[in-house]
Amino acid sequence: MVVGQPHFVRCIKPNDDRKALQFSQDRVLAQLRSTGILETVSIRRQGYSHRILFEDFVKRYYYLAFRAHQTPPANKESCVAILEKSRLDHWVLGKTKVFLKYYHVEQLNLLLREVIGRVVMLQAYTKGWLGARRYKRARQKREKAAIAIQSVLWKLLFATILHQSAHYPLLGPVNNTDVIRSDDGSSVNSYDHFSDAL
Repeated sequence: MVVGQPHFVRCIKPNDDRKALQFSQDRVLAQLRSTGILETVSIRRQGYSHRILFEDFVKRYYYLAFRAHQTPPANKESCVAILEKSRLDHWVLGKTKVFLKYYHVEQLNLLLREVIGRVVMLQAYTKGWLGARRYKRARQKREKAAIAIQSVLWKLLFATILHQSAHYPLLGPVNNTDVIRSDDGSSVNSYDHFSDAL
């Protein structure tokens, strides 16, 4: 309601007799006092168009003077702290309400938008940093898992090859005394064959 400009229609009963064109001054004055219209008129004459309860004022604007985790009490001192921190002048405090001129509310809302904008930007940077860190950790975890899977597969492959080589030797042991076959089919010591070739 503070941001908008609501208009209220109050109906005043002109007399108790329900007759047209009769006006009871005392009856109308009592109704104007009880509905707060006379108070509103006098305040508007002074130029304080916005009247906000302490509780609503502190709840709406406490970010301007207090930290987000603090919950200040809804009293005059909290309202004064907010107004002084906002560097506003020509405001008035009543028993339960803050009286502000029309431009005060605009200034307070601009300040509040700036504070909320800074908070949103800080949250965006923090969320971006946390997301990057989370992505980096997940990538490292995937790389470690891939390495573990690859090592297990290589071990299985190596074990399979060793198991098969025990049954089907592909290459026997190679040393000087190995026997090789010559072209004519006779077996020759590989060392002697190598010596003859030299």
